Amino acid sequence: MPFGKDTVCNKLKNRFYHGQVSYKGEWHPGQRPALIVEDTFDRARTAREKQTKRRMNAPMTPRV
Repeated sequence: MPFGKDTVCNKLKNRFYHGQVSYKGEWHPGQRPALIVEDTFDRARTAREKQTKRRMNAPMTPRV
């Protein structure tokens, strides 16, 4: 079954796939290798931040 865009997006947001685990509210290196390399993880985060800023700055248009 192929991945949908939501599945891929969730993987790019989740630090677990970057090789980290959460313990008591803090992130630590995991025992397994990262499935997503640091560069890809950071680029995805930056792209999400830019998209959020564009949406926040976009003028509100009334719906009819």
